[in-house]
Amino acid sequence: FGEPFEVPAALAERYKTDKRGAVHELMAMVDDAMHGVMPGAKDWGELQAFLTMRALCKPRHQKLSPEETLKLNKMFALSSKRLTDDDRLKGVLDEVHEYDELLRSAGLRDRDVRLSLVRDTAAFCRTLSAAVQLLVLSPIAITAFVLGLPVSVLTTTLATREQRTALANSTVKIKALDVVASYKILVAMVFVPVYNLILSGVAVVLLGRGVWPLPVIYFLVVPIAEYLGILVCDHSVRCWQRVRATMLFWGCAPTASIMQQFFVDRRNRLETKVRELVAEISPQMSEQAEAHG
Repeated sequence: FGEPFEVPAALAERYKTDKRGAVHELMAMVDDAMHGVMPGAKDWGELQAFLTMRALCKPRHQKLSPEETLKLNKMFALSSKRLTDDDRLKGVLDEVHEYDELLRSAGLRDRDVRLSLVRDTAAFCRTLSAAVQLLVLSPIAITAFVLGLPVSVLTTTLATREQRTALANSTVKIKALDVVASYKILVAMVFVPVYNLILSGVAVVLLGRGVWPLPVIYFLVVPIAEYLGILVCDHSVRCWQRVRATMLFWGCAPTASIMQQFFVDRRNRLETKVRELVAEISPQMSEQAEAHG
């Protein structure tokens, strides 16, 4: 998230005569922009707490703009760094950490609890719609998954092998995830065009109309089909998450009712505390958050 920036025309012109200098300046701009949108959490747990606090602070039927999201993230980060002696802030952060841990233990997310706050009729309609979409999209999603499986298996296998090599030859790398990501991209850049050609050849054979459809299938049909397959798989996962959350809260009535009430009560109390805290610290943090950006 965050606002995109354009490469200045003068910098593009400078690249013609001073490539190294232009690239260095562009990387500095990218670095500044990335630091501008980083929340500044000290670890993963604190980052999760900030995201949960942001969700608790946000009105349930309102979507935050990128600017509002960034402002809240920075405000929480600055507050945790500069209000180190504020017992109220520490207490809220501790409660949010505990809430996140309880959700993780139950296999839930805050979004699942938030969905359970919707009226039963609305929740039923949304869940029914998600279930129908899941049934309709499942054949397409399964087909796309099966066709994409060779790419996934090959890139993951080779990237994992390269990761082990990088870790063995380095004294500073911890997980070498940068190596995994870059190697997956390199392997996919080589393998995907070849794999697409194989798929196009199979399609031509099945059509039985000669070789002339091959360029159209390779350059147009296969890329569009792959892109749509990714969208369908992504949407199917979202539908499944909605159905799963409803099943978890409604499926086993006695247990689900107790668990639902527990998390809902916990969330409601935290929501009140977080909103009161934000209303209190927002005036003194807003200017600092803007200056920090």
